[in-house]
Amino acid sequence: MERFHYWFMGLVTVFYGVAVLIDYAAVQYNLPAYYEAFTPEQQEWFATLPPWFDAVWATQVVLALLGGAALVLLNRAAVWLFGLSFVLNSGMTLWVLVLSDPSMVDVAGWVGCALMTGSLALTLLFWLYARGEKQSPTGLL
Repeated sequence: MERFHYWFMGLVTVFYGVAVLIDYAAVQYNLPAYYEAFTPEQQEWFATLPPWFDAVWATQVVLALLGGAALVLLNRAAVWLFGLSFVLNSGMTLWVLVLSDPSMVDVAGWVGCALMTGSLALTLLFWLYARGEKQSPTGLL
């Protein structure tokens, strides 16, 4: 069971990457089974997101998924992939919670806020983990 935590974290990061990819695609393509769970006000909010936000969101999702794959494949690129994903996620979180009008808090309440900040926290933890593995003399990266 050498380095069980490494393989566990690798699977968690890939699962996270797939989950955010599904979330992004379901919202972008208005998949009925997923999109109908949102209120009409929330659907309208998603529909009016600016194009730059969609581009940042898509990039952040791809970086998170690639970061997870790199971690599983023992590739040091996981560090910068998660780092860039975290930077983009930080900008997205700041914009949706503070700068957008209406904000995500106004539209989705504190649940939306918790999901957004939880995603940000996970991305930070994944970056810290990958960086720690790269810097450790016994790390696998």
